[in-house]
Amino acid sequence: MTSGKNLFKGRVFIVSRNLYLVAIAEECGYETFIKEYGSNSEFLQDLQEFNPHYLVVNVDTPTFLSDMDMVKQAKELIPGLITIVTGTPFLTYSNNAIYENIFLDYVIIGEPEFTLRDILIGVPDNEILGICYRQNFQAEKNEPRPFIENLDLIPFSTGCFNENPATINVSRGCPYNCFFCLATTMAGSK
Repeated sequence: MTSGKNLFKGRVFIVSRNLYLVAIAEECGYETFIKEYGSNSEFLQDLQEFNPHYLVVNVDTPTFLSDMDMVKQAKELIPGLITIVTGTPFLTYSNNAIYENIFLDYVIIGEPEFTLRDILIGVPDNEILGICYRQNFQAEKNEPRPFIENLDLIPFSTGCFNENPATINVSRGCPYNCFFCLATTMAGSK
């Protein structure tokens, strides 16, 4: 757990290895908790102890059903929790994900950092690039967010290394366009 440097605005619970999300939340004044889980029981216990305002889950294709079940259980445990999912499955399953899963509040499509920032600072939903959300019982999808050209613009978190494995990206995207890979779709071709 780390504390934000600004005025405390709430807590963000992150299920991912992306420490950039921690840095974004901290920069916005939120206390953060980040961890990946192998069991839902440990996840629910940590969630209940931390009692967050936001839950951000990176959903992977192989673990899609269990990841989505985790988000659903979290919403049942803390009904006022704002749930946010991101990951490659939502490059194509964004509108339907919001429409079919009433426990989801936001689906981030593409690179999540600046989109998460906009959600946390309260930018109106219809102005946030790269999200799907629910409005008047309809799934709404905004324009895509451009790829982050300069990764140095993303704040870097030095916390949370104590027990959590982390991935440090020194670049994003890929100059190749292999038909089986989503790297260029998710983060560009540079």
